[in-house]
Amino acid sequence: VIIFSPDTALPRMTVDIITAVSHLTHKSAATSCGADSVKFEGIEKRLEIVLRRDPAGSGSKGGSMRNATRQFWTDVLDLIHAKILDAKSTDSMDGYILSESSLFVSDLSITLLTCGTTKLLNCLGLLLDGIKDQGLTVEFFSYSRKNFMYPEDQPAPHCSLAAEYAILRKHFPQGNSFILGPLDGDHYFCYLLDLIERAAGEVESDQQLKLLMFDLDPEVCQKFFHPVGSTNSARTKEVRKSTGLDKLFEEYEVVQDTQFDPCGYSANALSGSSYCTIHVTPEKEGSYASFETTVPSLRSYSALVQQVLDIFKPGRFTIHVYLDDNSAAGLDRAAGNKIGIENTYTGYRMLNFSMNEFQPGYLAGAATFAGHIA
Repeated sequence: VIIFSPDTALPRMTVDIITAVSHLTHKSAATSCGADSVKFEGIEKRLEIVLRRDPAGSGSKGGSMRNATRQFWTDVLDLIHAKILDAKSTDSMDGYILSESSLFVSDLSITLLTCGTTKLLNCLGLLLDGIKDQGLTVEFFSYSRKNFMYPEDQPAPHCSLAAEYAILRKHFPQGNSFILGPLDGDHYFCYLLDLIERAAGEVESDQQLKLLMFDLDPEVCQKFFHPVGSTNSARTKEVRKSTGLDKLFEEYEVVQDTQFDPCGYSANALSGSSYCTIHVTPEKEGSYASFETTVPSLRSYSALVQQVLDIFKPGRFTIHVYLDDNSAAGLDRAAGNKIGIENTYTGYRMLNFSMNEFQPGYLAGAATFAGHIA
């Protein structure tokens, strides 16, 4: 694990070196598929913000981000170059399907994922103003992404880690930067600020799983092509049933999904304040799918990871987990059990494994596996 703290000397030079290595290793070869070939960056940029009510805040709208107007979110997404396609809610959370991935909003948290050539960090100023307007303040912030498949296609400020780092340090100067995984292979960048005020004896039990899959089975990819785009339709139900995604959503209260034209698919499933989200980029060049869940009750992710792998049959995948020590998976790991990141999966071999403790009691792990499409 490489760590860049606010006191690290010459951080810009260091990050530029990392960016150069990433470009050298992962820069895509010129396409050989002719004019019909399409490159799309499926890898998501991800913001997560956890809030607390500010006793000294000037906001007067109830101290909840769910009170922010639809126009506010539209304005935020305009800065990113994304649009809302659908919105659904549980009692505790609002889920949005976007033209470029997903947004989840609860009273005191925001999670925003965007893919393609979106400019996610461009929204930070307006987003932070909106948080303040609700009488809230940031107590936890993270920005994270895997190294891109097509870094040369990313616009500013996402054209280099150095440019991203500069914006993040401007807004959150107390944050720290981490890289999980090898610089010349699949790695994950995370900028994190943790200002959570933990009372004595207070227990935190959050956990997250992210599964990023590459080189999907061509027959599976064909199921995500359709000449007509639609949302929450007979077509999207057909996609869920034909792929087996419907089995992943059985325990959720609310499901929303979109079939893109001519290809691509996004789905959110909500239950209380937890969610899972899936995004599929099925193009032959750079086929990719992601699965993310915050369900708090799983002691091990092994069976769930295997279930998702059986659906997409990737040639390569990366698992990321984030765990509080007192989460279900965190407690099982502390007891010496495997939780899904250290496992072996049939037909795959582990290429690398990284683990880091951001704060006492908060862990992150990443592992990359490679194999052969069946």
